[in-house]
Amino acid sequence: TFVDITESRLIEGERVRFETFVEHHQGGIAMVDADGALIYVNRAALDLLETNEPAGLLGRCFVDIFDEADRGRLREALAGAHRCGQQRGEALLAAAPEPISVE
Repeated sequence: TFVDITESRLIEGERVRFETFVEHHQGGIAMVDADGALIYVNRAALDLLETNEPAGLLGRCFVDIFDEADRGRLREALAGAHRCGQQRGEALLAAAPEPISVE
């Protein structure tokens, strides 16, 4: 018997291309869960946050790493994402006097 794996290979190829794009994108990209906790940050986001270790960021509320002036708008964006399933936007990172501590 033969099993057609064409669709599986196409899906895997798309996944690899997407992951490569996100990881090598020059802009900071982060993914959050339904509660706003960081679950992924790309290399550019780590560079913006002046850290090499994503482990210290994952699980933290992403709103807290942004400038206080943007936090209300970001909380509204999270609520919008809950309603429609996606959200796009930009905000300024908080200007920390020193790099974010990664434990």
